[in-house]
Amino acid sequence: MNSKLPAFTMIELLVVLALSGIIFSMALLVFTIVKQQTLHQEKTHETVWAWSQLQLLLQKDLQQAGQVRRAGAVLTLSGKAWDIEYQFSSSYITRTLQGTTTHTDTFNITTTTWESQWQGVSVTAGLVDHLILESRLFEQPTTLVVHKKYGSHAILNANTND
Repeated sequence: MNSKLPAFTMIELLVVLALSGIIFSMALLVFTIVKQQTLHQEKTHETVWAWSQLQLLLQKDLQQAGQVRRAGAVLTLSGKAWDIEYQFSSSYITRTLQGTTTHTDTFNITTTTWESQWQGVSVTAGLVDHLILESRLFEQPTTLVVHKKYGSHAILNANTND
C-alpha cells in the first residue's frame, strides 16, 4: 500500500513562516509608531494643561491677593489667611501656597522672560500691579499678561509700609 497522507510541503511551510514574520514585523512597527504618537500627544496635552492652569491660577491669585510684591525671581502674593509664592526659573515655575497647610505646584513651562511692573514702570523689587510672562509653547512665542487692581486703601497701606 502506497498511500500518501495529505500534508504541506516544506516550501509551503517556509513561505507561510516568512509571510507571518513580515506581518508580525509590520504590526510591531505600527505599534511603535502609535506608541510614539500617543506619548507626543500626552506631552502636548500636559503642556497645554499646565499653561492654562498657570494662567488661571495667576489671574485668580492676583485678584484675591491684598498685595503683590516682587523680590528677585520670587513673586509673593499676600492674602488675609495665606501667602502664595511664585518662583520663576528658565525651565519651570513653582507656586507655593502657605496657609494652614503648605502646598506646592510645579509647572514645567519654559520661561523666556518675565517682567513685573508698578504703574507702568518695570520693577525687580517692590509692589507689583502688572505681570508679563513670556514663554515658548510648541516653538511659538506665547505671552501671558495679568493685571492686579488695587483699591485706594491697599495702595495707601503699601506706601506707608515701604
